[in-house]
Amino acid sequence: MQTSALSLQQILAVASSATDKKSSFLQVLADHLALKGPDARSQVVSILLSKISNIKEEIGALPIDDQMKNHLKNQLAPFNGITSLQQVHMNVENAKSHFLKSDNLVGLTNIHLALTGHISQQNVERVEAENLAEKFREIAGRIENEDLPKSLKRSLLKRTLKMASILDHYYAFGPEDLQEELEGLVGAMVVSPPPKGSKVARLYKDLAALSVAGLVILTTVDSSLGKVVSIAENASKMIEYVEDTNPEGG
Repeated sequence: MQTSALSLQQILAVASSATDKKSSFLQVLADHLALKGPDARSQVVSILLSKISNIKEEIGALPIDDQMKNHLKNQLAPFNGITSLQQVHMNVENAKSHFLKSDNLVGLTNIHLALTGHISQQNVERVEAENLAEKFREIAGRIENEDLPKSLKRSLLKRTLKMASILDHYYAFGPEDLQEELEGLVGAMVVSPPPKGSKVARLYKDLAALSVAGLVILTTVDSSLGKVVSIAENASKMIEYVEDTNPEGG
């Protein structure tokens, strides 16, 4: 089972083991998580802040006395500089001399052990997630070669590649990110459906089918998330729309 503390430990361990000490530790993580674009580092910061915030909430919810909670909070304290954004501009070398020390990463493991049995997240089935991630990357290649409006192509590419990243590195993202990208991808298709008889209809149908497969994974790891019904309904409507407008499967 996964906790936010273990997730943060796994993410930061990647930067800690980086060989290029002069690289930005945020860029190392962005590359590892396959995040692209000018906002890649900002996305990493958002992930780290979310994990730290979740850890604090999870510690606060533990059925233990305040003294033990303070002990756990002290083991999270070395990463306060991330929260205040003072540490986010460091390269790997500087980060390792400040907050990426091995003792601090062990502290996150200790927090994880304290949380285990009280607060945890269900993991995805790794092989299933990796197979679906590969299918999203393959369809991204098809999107790149389709004659689509630039804004739509950009949106679909961004969503499909982000879906692949989330599925490949689910421990770093989690169900909320998976849900958000699924909603965004299906929403983009619903807002800009393919014209009747369009050759991109098959692409839309396949994208909708992949979205349903992503929804299956989402509901497996967290069936309590809201709005998942709308994802299924909209994806199903898109498949039906494509089939109705392309009876021969064009």
